[in-house]
Amino acid sequence: MSLAPFSFKVPGVHDGENVADDLAGALVAGQLSARTRRAYTSDLAEMLGVWNSWNLALPEVTRDHLHAWRRWLDGETLPGLHTKAKPCAPATISRKVSVARSFFGEAFDRGLITVNPAARLRGFALSDESKTMGLSARQASDLLGAIDASSLIGLRDRAILSLMLRTGPRRMDVIQATVGALGESQGHHILRLTMSKGRKDRTLKLPVDVWRHVEEWRAEARKSRDEKPDGSTPLFCAVMRSGRKPNTIYTTNRGADPADAGQSPLSEKALWKIVVKRAKAAGIAENITPHSTRHTFITLALDGGAPLQKVQAAAGHADPRTTERYWRTKQNLDDNAVDYVRF
Repeated sequence: MSLAPFSFKVPGVHDGENVADDLAGALVAGQLSARTRRAYTSDLAEMLGVWNSWNLALPEVTRDHLHAWRRWLDGETLPGLHTKAKPCAPATISRKVSVARSFFGEAFDRGLITVNPAARLRGFALSDESKTMGLSARQASDLLGAIDASSLIGLRDRAILSLMLRTGPRRMDVIQATVGALGESQGHHILRLTMSKGRKDRTLKLPVDVWRHVEEWRAEARKSRDEKPDGSTPLFCAVMRSGRKPNTIYTTNRGADPADAGQSPLSEKALWKIVVKRAKAAGIAENITPHSTRHTFITLALDGGAPLQKVQAAAGHADPRTTERYWRTKQNLDDNAVDYVRF
């Protein structure tokens, strides 16, 4: 990776040697998700641009500089920096601060700085309530019911949304899922995921209807694509909507080998469009995103009486408080203090 033209002059290091690339590479290399790697790289480039604007060498960055940078992320105007058009959300600031801690921690471990100014730097407190919009059980049912599964696109989209609403995977988990990850265990249909967030793998139990929707999509898709023997074929891929061969598996490059058809996963943008389009077609007016399906799974599971620990495990959350954030808004309104006041 390269963060040029950002560089630091460090005592004991040859002038002009770009230590930023080396440090950033060490930080980003451990991230499994391509999306996370891109976000971290962008965060680093932005932070290094601030130090360059202030003509700071790496050992010259102090805790006060970091505090000022954090205020700038929150919308404060600072000398030498363009004012942000929109302050960063608290969760985004916390991520950027985490990247800064890792970056300076790596520099300290390598002896490039003698004091780590970011050692005790903290982000902003997050709200106890998730801002993501979820669906009610009726809306989730309506969304799936509104999908015409008589076409290849319909079969794919129904399988995707059924999987997301009923089992709650992250969007990158859906994109990265392969046909080889499908299987059976203890008499149940499963999908094994290499988690996009963190290093632990987990197993999704697939309800019978979800499994059926996935298998119906696969059966129809195999008429237009081959599934590789090693199981590496993506579970979901692009489908032609128009042209000479509508409703066939999409081949990315002109003149490509037909055997390559359907061997590339959906993009994040494509998955986003599928969710938004299907929600709109179902008459759901709220601002629904791929993460809304995960929110829906968690809240409906808790509403249905599932213990918090089981929902936490199914969602792949390391901390039960994260799971609780999804449910707290609805819980606060369904059983609120005002309901106990009578005149």
